[in-house]
Amino acid sequence: MQPLRVAILGAPGTGTSALLQSLQTHISDTPPWQLQHDAAALHTLEQQLLQAPDEASRQQAIAAHLLQPAAPELILLSAPDQSAAASQAQDADRAAWAQRQVLNQSLRSALTHWGLSYTLLYGDGPARCQAALQAIAFALRIPAPQPPAHQRWRWPCEKCSDPACEHRLFRSLIP
Repeated sequence: MQPLRVAILGAPGTGTSALLQSLQTHISDTPPWQLQHDAAALHTLEQQLLQAPDEASRQQAIAAHLLQPAAPELILLSAPDQSAAASQAQDADRAAWAQRQVLNQSLRSALTHWGLSYTLLYGDGPARCQAALQAIAFALRIPAPQPPAHQRWRWPCEKCSDPACEHRLFRSLIP
């Protein structure tokens, strides 16, 4: 059985290199999946996208990267970070943000044009990696890895001396 071919795509600055490195740590000796391209190929595509003069050139670069040697069975598209969108007004380099949005739209248009489905990945580094692993598990029809369990939050004011403590106020309402 051939391993599932997984491609990672994203506009420059959307965390694709970090995601690639994180996923490489999860590949075993005989993986049921493999990454289609390495960091160098991903970097080359990002540079080609940045230097492309028009949409047709970007589409050609995406096709050359994505469809060679064969189309991947799973495409993970790293979306622009939402926290960056929220802080866009404070961002000193609005042109870079605008360019990232244009390149992201080029990637989505190319994938839609060729009829290739993709999974969008949002969040920070660990959240993106977890989402990617879940997408891979879904494609392989295996149980998804669970995120690490968090410590349950403990009420800090059991021995609080604050007379206006909400915990004490609400407890007094319970019969």
